[in-house]
Amino acid sequence: MYGKALLTIITIFSLQCESTGERGIVITPMPRNPENVYDKYLVRIDQYTTKGSYYHKKYYRQLLEVAHAFSTDRSLRIAEHSIGFYHDKKKKDDTKLYLGIDFSPDTDNLPESGYGERISHLLKKQLPSIMPALMSQRELLGEKEIVGVVVGMRWRHGWSTEHFNFWLLSSDARLFESSRLTLDEVIRRNTITDMEGNIIRLTR
Repeated sequence: MYGKALLTIITIFSLQCESTGERGIVITPMPRNPENVYDKYLVRIDQYTTKGSYYHKKYYRQLLEVAHAFSTDRSLRIAEHSIGFYHDKKKKDDTKLYLGIDFSPDTDNLPESGYGERISHLLKKQLPSIMPALMSQRELLGEKEIVGVVVGMRWRHGWSTEHFNFWLLSSDARLFESSRLTLDEVIRRNTITDMEGNIIRLTR
C-alpha cells in the first residue's frame, strides 16, 4: 500500500453473502498471545515517518484484532506488514491518516475486459464485508487525525501484477451503514489510486 502507515484492528469479522448481498457478523475469540500470530501483518514501527507510530502503539491490540478478524477469510489474504496508518502522498498532507490494510484477493471470475472492470468487480464483491469490520473500530476512527480507511488489493493478471488503493472517508462509510448511500455511490464518491498514487476514474 502506498502512503504512510499506521493502523487499527477488530474483534468482529463480517462475512458477505454474495447471493443476497446480506452481511452477517461472526465474533471469534482472539488466540492467547495474539502478537505471536498476527504481528507479522502489522506495519513495522520503524516504517512510520508520521504520527503513525503514536497511534500504532496506542492501538496495537486493536490492530491485532483487525488481523484476527480477516485471518479466516480465504477469499482475502492479508498482505504482511500492511495493517497500519497511511496518508495520501500525492496530497502531501500527513495530518490526515487512514486506517489501512492490503489484501491479495481471490481472482476467480475476474473480468477480462479491462483493469477498471476488475477494480469495480473486486470493490463490489469485497467492500460489503470489509467495511463493517474496519468501521467497527469506532474509538480508533474517532481520533481527529484519522479520517477514514484505505483498502489495497494486489493480484496477478496474466504476466503482470495489478493493484489499487481505495480511500474511503469515515463519513461516507457511516452513510452506507445507515443505508443513506448505496455501494455504487460510495465507490463513486471516494478515491481510487494506482501503485504510483495516480487517481483512477471508473466508467459507469
